[in-house]
Amino acid sequence: MGVDHPVVDDGHLVEKIRALVPQGFDAALKLVGCSVLTDTLRTVCRHGTV
Repeated sequence: MGVDHPVVDDGHLVEKIRALVPQGFDAALKLVGCSVLTDTLRTVCRHGTV
C-alpha cells in the first residue's frame, strides 16, 4: 500500500518518528481529531504535507 513505517498515534509521535526518520516524513495522514494535530505537524519535514 506504500506505507513503510506505520506508527500508532498515541499523542507522542515526534520521538518515534524522528527515531525512524531524523529529518521527518514528507507526508502524514491525520485521521484523529485536532487534539494531537500539533504533534503530527512536528513529525513532517519542512514543507511536508499533513
